[in-house]
Amino acid sequence: MSRGYRLRVRESLTRVTHVGDRAELQLELLNVLPAEQMAELLRDELLRRGFRPDKGQLVRQKDDITVSADPLTGLVRLESQKEVQATVTAQEDVILPANVSEDITVTKAKEVLRVKVLEPNLDKRLAETVAEARASLARQLEAELVNLRQELDQAVNRVTAEALKRRAAQLGAIKHITEDQASGSLTIVVEV
Repeated sequence: MSRGYRLRVRESLTRVTHVGDRAELQLELLNVLPAEQMAELLRDELLRRGFRPDKGQLVRQKDDITVSADPLTGLVRLESQKEVQATVTAQEDVILPANVSEDITVTKAKEVLRVKVLEPNLDKRLAETVAEARASLARQLEAELVNLRQELDQAVNRVTAEALKRRAAQLGAIKHITEDQASGSLTIVVEV
């Protein structure tokens, strides 16, 4: 009695993939002063908050997230890119009967098994690993967007308050300014 052949094919695949995501938000600045002056006020406020000038934009890096702001247009962009190294392994066992035809050699059977079973399995696992990395990056970007939105709202409020003070000074003599940081209210009494 003859025995069959037990074939074990094992393959590993390592790939380095770049994954990235981005989000944009638009700052809503009131046109209290001309656009250039509002942009300058926003620029100064963002510089106070840790942004630095870079090619006409203001940029801040935190972990893997880059935040860039255009003070003139009010467009803020968050971008993140990561390099993901994924290694996946697959293994298959097949038993060939002893009476397998002569034209199917063990080497050929292993190659067929590798091409038809292992490679699609490896590609699928690799795609799942990359998809998990993209989802993780998206969650990280969303969390940063929530925090950044609050910070930028505060910055816009400060810019608007400063613009209102400057505009009031253009209209006449400022008699009294009352500012409540907690509520965000601003009262300016101007003598015209």
